[in-house]
Amino acid sequence: MKSIIKLPHSGKMVLIDEILSHDENSISVKSLIKSDNAFLDDGVFYTYKAVEIMAQSLGAFKGLYAKDDHTVGFLIGVREFEIFVPYLTVGTTLIINSCVSMQDESGFGVWDSEILVNEKVAARAGLSVLSPGKEMFLEMKNG
Repeated sequence: MKSIIKLPHSGKMVLIDEILSHDENSISVKSLIKSDNAFLDDGVFYTYKAVEIMAQSLGAFKGLYAKDDHTVGFLIGVREFEIFVPYLTVGTTLIINSCVSMQDESGFGVWDSEILVNEKVAARAGLSVLSPGKEMFLEMKNG
């Protein structure tokens, strides 16, 4: 059964096509590089831009497990970003696997993510994210 993807993105900015599996500590999603992808440069998707797809996988996770409709999250850091394939082409299917490494009560978390192309690792990174609750978000927003 295909899960509904809940992201605060729209149109060409939605880079996740399908949630393949998930549990309370991980998510696996599929993304197809389409010809209208907002991140293409002359028909090429440079792999360093794939960090956005990794981040969206975490947004999809938050959308699945959020206790309310508040699904705002922020990518606050990327560490140990390794790229094994310099670029991807239109029509390439990516599998993104993300697993929580650390999560605290405030909404701060660290996730290990990898992107597979034809079952080979194309890129991997550790993503630091903040997914504040509604009250904390409003406090941050209003200063």
